[in-house]
Amino acid sequence: LTPLATLAMAGVWIVTFLVTRYTSVASLLSAATLPLFAVLFGASWLVVAFTAGAAVAIFVLHRANIGRLLNRTENRFVLGRRAT
Repeated sequence: LTPLATLAMAGVWIVTFLVTRYTSVASLLSAATLPLFAVLFGASWLVVAFTAGAAVAIFVLHRANIGRLLNRTENRFVLGRRAT
C-alpha cells in the first residue's frame, strides 16, 4: 500500500539489526517508524491508521521479548553458533 515507506522501514530494520544484533529490537523500531514513514511519504489516513494499528499489534505480540530486553536476557543473533 505504501512501498516507499515499507522500503524505508526495511532500511531501519537492517541498520538496527546490524548495530544491535537483536531481531526483536529491529522489529519493534521498524514497526514504530512505519506509520511515520507513511505520513512522510503522503499515504492516505487509512493507510497511516492501518500501519499504526499494525505497529501496536507488533508491540503487543513482542511483550515477552520486551521483558527479556529489559531484563537483559534476550539472545543476540550470532551467525554460525548459538547466541548467549
